[in-house]
Amino acid sequence: MLGKYNKNLTGAVITYKPDDIILYEKEAFDIQITIGNTPLTEGYFFTVKDPKKKTRSIKYLLEEYALNRNRRFELDIKNYPEFPFYMEELAQIYEKNILGDINLNIYANKSTEYTPLNINNPALNHMSKCIFNDHSYNYALLDLVFDIEDDFYIEKELDLCITETIEQAVLIALNTFQSFNYSHHKLLTEKRILIENLASKTEYIKIISKETNTCEIKLTNAGKEKARLMVLESKKIRKKYSRFESVGIYPPALGIPNGYDARLQIALMDDTLPYNTTLSILEHNILFKYELGDSLFMDIMNNKIFYEILRHSRNRTHFGNDVISELINL
Repeated sequence: MLGKYNKNLTGAVITYKPDDIILYEKEAFDIQITIGNTPLTEGYFFTVKDPKKKTRSIKYLLEEYALNRNRRFELDIKNYPEFPFYMEELAQIYEKNILGDINLNIYANKSTEYTPLNINNPALNHMSKCIFNDHSYNYALLDLVFDIEDDFYIEKELDLCITETIEQAVLIALNTFQSFNYSHHKLLTEKRILIENLASKTEYIKIISKETNTCEIKLTNAGKEKARLMVLESKKIRKKYSRFESVGIYPPALGIPNGYDARLQIALMDDTLPYNTTLSILEHNILFKYELGDSLFMDIMNNKIFYEILRHSRNRTHFGNDVISELINL
């Protein structure tokens, strides 16, 4: 019986909890980590030289070794120069889980269990061995898979996001596509009420009635001016933080090809409306990618837009204050 993950390494055999794991008792071991269905050849590993550490918890080994940025110089950077960046990515995933921004489950590759590990358990309980077919390598490893739950959102978080950004989203959408006729859409009653409440509580949006059916919303003149100012404000925010769109951290540097996008983290440091700022910075990614007004408005009404704002907000970087300070001072 196989568990959730059963990844193989070409040219080698990995055995989970082998009977002869005791033979590796006095040898160093690797902590190997991959994300989801990423193949092992694109994974990351950290070699723990002290064999006695096998008896420590998985949590301890992750925090003190595999994800400990202070140990990045212990990585095999000569053969794997990308490993410090992999360490940073995995460390941020781990930390976001602690903060409650994502839901991370950790599995043992090739385990027969379909349930995630209790990382407080000793690593020794979940060790594997890896033997290359040409016998060039034969070693013990803790073979872990980081499994990030999609669409992990708390209802009150979604409600806050909608409250903060719905007026901005609707005004910019109407500014782009002029109007939205929802009479032929099967909107839930609460969504119709939401549209009508939004129109009744603001001078920026008006409902146009056709006979007995209220079916279309448009911007008023005040709404057009408000939307214009929102677009200008978003451009100003994007310009202000644009230099942090692709940064390096080893060492801190700006304008690095394929670097980390640190705009949101830096923009949100002193901001009390995080989702509003997220929408401003990523306005094009979230709203302006739509070619049809109907598609955009329906995604606003079915909350897809707000889930996307949440996803972007949660996926922001979480660099330490020292790194952020150096980036800002560059």
